[in-house]
Amino acid sequence: MRNKIVLALVISLCGLLLGGSPTMAYPPGAPITATLSVDQIATKTGKTKLQVFNAKPNADVKVAYRGKTVTVQADESGLANLNLSGFPYGIFKIVITGAWSANPLETAGAPESTSVLLYVPKITVPKTAKIKLKSKIKLQYVKPGTAVLFLIKNKTKLRKRLTVKLGKKATSATATVPAKTFVKGKTNTTYVTVSKLLKLKFTTTGS
Repeated sequence: MRNKIVLALVISLCGLLLGGSPTMAYPPGAPITATLSVDQIATKTGKTKLQVFNAKPNADVKVAYRGKTVTVQADESGLANLNLSGFPYGIFKIVITGAWSANPLETAGAPESTSVLLYVPKITVPKTAKIKLKSKIKLQYVKPGTAVLFLIKNKTKLRKRLTVKLGKKATSATATVPAKTFVKGKTNTTYVTVSKLLKLKFTTTGS
């Protein structure tokens, strides 16, 4: 009789671990995760793709950001996708909530979740500048550790090349443009490359 009870407990435990219990992540034991195709985009026009892994197959996944919640459905492999765009300047936390319980031992516990950060940099290049004075270029909402490249040109001639790398925790920085870099007129163009992916262009009138 005792052996039968022990055997029943073993079978029950195996069923819980291997039988596709709804209290476990998919694949069994794997936590829900998420990534962005790019985590730094341009304001308004920039686009990125959110991918969620190990969600409950064929179940809803909730994605919360900017005060709203969007629901997408995971496929049979536990993968869900959502295209994101139209962000203003800032740093945005995107929270993803799945259908599995966060605690495998609680069928009615809080659902598991994860999050990612999206950066929408704001780069302020002066529209006008005194050519005999230094000028400042301000960076905000940039991912920590990012290298930002500035190429300042007058028509096709390169006037200055600057590189700024943010610290491990920094999201803002300032680049100093030396005096006599800009020339008189409206032909000063600053090309900005953020982490080799995001490319922007600005025009400065020198006086």
